[in-house]
Formats: sequence, structure tokens, C-alpha cells
Amino acid sequence: MKDSLQTLKNEEVYYHTLGAPQETDERVFSRPQRPSANIRVQVTSDERFLILREGLNYFIRDVMKPKAGLQPFLQEEKRPMTILDSHAGRLYALTTSDGNQKVLVTIDPVDPPKREKFVPEVDGMIILDAVVLEKYVAVVYQRTTSQRIVFFTHEGIIGHIVSLPAHCALGELEVNTYDQELIYHHQSYLVPPVVFNLNLETFEEKPLQKTVIGFNIKDFETKDVEYPSKDGTLVYMTILYKKGLSLNGENPTLLKAYGGFGKVEKPSFEPGLVYFLQKGGVFVFAQIRGGGEKGEHWHRIGQGQHKHIYHNRGKRRPGTALSFL
Repeated sequence: MKDSLQTLKNEEVYYHTLGAPQETDERVFSRPQRPSANIRVQVTSDERFLILREGLNYFIRDVMKPKAGLQPFLQEEKRPMTILDSHAGRLYALTTSDGNQKVLVTIDPVDPPKREKFVPEVDGMIILDAVVLEKYVAVVYQRTTSQRIVFFTHEGIIGHIVSLPAHCALGELEVNTYDQELIYHHQSYLVPPVVFNLNLETFEEKPLQKTVIGFNIKDFETKDVEYPSKDGTLVYMTILYKKGLSLNGENPTLLKAYGGFGKVEKPSFEPGLVYFLQKGGVFVFAQIRGGGEKGEHWHRIGQGQHKHIYHNRGKRRPGTALSFL
């Protein structure tokens, strides 16, 4: 039992031909000098490029050049990079800019250091995700509490924009490169997931599925405010409460905050929260430093030696705002 729980080491990558004996598999890559190296392999949707990642080192194999084999591609990158896919011989990837914002770039496999931003950075907006399609590149943007999907042609021209309702979070885009339709869903603290089908030729949008709810969303208020932290930095907060409720500091309040790993916290539907609001409760979500809601800079100023710690030296009245945000 002890041996079965030991850390796996010395990962290797082999090429296997379907129907052939395993003994004939060709070893493609190994790192004997780094036994604990973690290896990841992907193939682009056009099946042209094999991309292998080992730490911050990337290797590539172009099947149109079989004699070249696996070649160093990007070595000792300063920042992790996510290779999305390829189109017309160039690669699309998500990485981080010098300004510590996530950016979408294109890379020439023949000249990897020569990379270009596919879309410019937009002040006040961050890129959450991107998907490479046959005719478009779908890029998911967020500005404070609103998200949108922008469809760019491969020449970088905007073809269509899907704007989500405020305070709604987009789920994973369900689509393959050559699909003619895209399926997506979004939800919020008050709205259960709603599934949509988007035709990628006409951009006609149709709702596919939604959950019937037993309350009126219009009975609630959603308010966005900025709150000064103890050092004066403004922190964005979203407040939910029943319409007509007086925010006088006497209401039971549920505060949610998360700031770590550059993660963008997304709202999700919670029936218990709706019940809490119906009974006069107040819900607050704070986008504190350490998260990714304002980009990589917001993440870094909330980690390590920059982390802000609050020590509660006294008692608070129930329902009063917390001062460590």
C-alpha cells in the first residue's frame, strides 16, 4: 500500500499507432534529468501541430514537416501561457502582458518570439477566456459586474457582440472549432442557469432551457458601490436586498469575499440566499485584492507580503459593515 501512494516520477510521452503492439510505441519526449517534471500534451483542432509543455518550456511538432520531429518552441517563458488552437498556420494563445493583464496573442510557429496581440487591451476590461472558431475568435470580457462575448474575425474585426445582463456570470462556452452553433449559459445570484443556442452564421440567439422560479426577481434590488479599504484603496462591492428595505445597519448581513490566486469569483444561483433576502437579509460580495476581477495587478497587490490582514479588536453591532475590505 505504501508503494502505491508514492509520487509518480519520470513521465514520458510515446507515440502509439492504432492497432500496433504497445512494444512498438515510439518515445517522443522524456526528462530524465528532471524526474518530477509535469508534462502536458495537446493537438490543435486541425491536427497539424502537437504542442508539448514541460513547466514553462514548450515544444512543437508540425506534421507537415515530419522529418523535423519535436522541436523547442518557447523556452523558459516568464509567464504561463495557454495555447488555445491554430488557424491558417498560426497559433492563438492566452498569456500575460507586461502590464500584468491577460492578453490574446498570435504566434508564428516558424518565428515563436515574434508574437502579436490579436486584440488590443481595453481600459477597465479584462479578458477571461477565448475560443478559436472556424470563422471567428470568441473572446470573453468582463468589466466590474458585466460580461460579454465578442466575436472577432481572424483579421481582428468585430463581427458580433453578446452582452450578458448585469451581474450575470457566463458559464463555459460549449463549442468545437468547426461547429456552426455555440451553446452557452449564464446565471446570477437571483437567476438560475439559462441556456442559449447561438447560430454562428446568423448570430440568431435562442433560449434552450431555463428553470422556472417561484419568486419575482423585480422584488429585489442590486446595488454596486465602491468601498474605501483601510489604506484608502477602493474596493468594488455588490449589495443585494429586498426592494424597499432600509439599509440602516440593523439588518442581518451576509458578507462574501474572496481574493486569491487571481481567480475571478462568479455569482451562482443559490435558493437559500433568495430566502435570506426575502426575510430581510442583506447580501454583500466584495471584490477584494488578490482576486482577478481587475486584472493581474489586483491579484498581485493582494498576495504575499502585500496581503492586507484585519485584526478585529472590538465588537461590532450585528449588520454593520466590516472595515477590512
